[in-house]
Amino acid sequence: LEEVTTNDFLVSYNPIINEDICSEHGLDYIKVLSKERNFILENKLDLYSDVSIATSAMVTSYARLHMTEIKYLILNSGGYIYYMDTDSMVTNVNLDELDSTLVGKGLGQFKLEHFIKEAFFISNKTYCLCLEDGSHIIKCKGVLSSSLNPEDFKKMWLDNKNISAIKNSTIKHWNKGSVVIKEKEVILQSDSYSK
Repeated sequence: LEEVTTNDFLVSYNPIINEDICSEHGLDYIKVLSKERNFILENKLDLYSDVSIATSAMVTSYARLHMTEIKYLILNSGGYIYYMDTDSMVTNVNLDELDSTLVGKGLGQFKLEHFIKEAFFISNKTYCLCLEDGSHIIKCKGVLSSSLNPEDFKKMWLDNKNISAIKNSTIKHWNKGSVVIKEKEVILQSDSYSK
């Protein structure tokens, strides 16, 4: 409950059972969780009618197996893998030459997106690709990618220097009923990306 004016209040509802609230009211947290779980299972099975945990687990595991097969194919051919995410990778090998069925528009096939001249991979989802056509692609989780340039990544990677970047932050004004988005300068420390 948040007071906006003397007569107006903003009421928020969080459906998650909170241990502090349970103990505040003298309730056994574990019993409340158990009762809620049973209620959902007995009375609201339709909530889960379109969810299959087994199917999602199988899709994830098959995707990992598929990516592992591609990794071995690249490494066994003498190639290198510079960066990899759930559904993408940066390599020095032309996959189409290794196996023509790997690249295309079909389900499970790769799409060649860029020819890279130089790249700096700082961490997962934090990298800079300098393309052969002179352009660059920058991704940096947590900050605005547009606030960075290739030189910043060179400083972090080659010189172990901290760099500054811009991050959006929000300020809530409950009494005005508004949110202000401000840009804020933050320091990205090169040694914090040691994962």
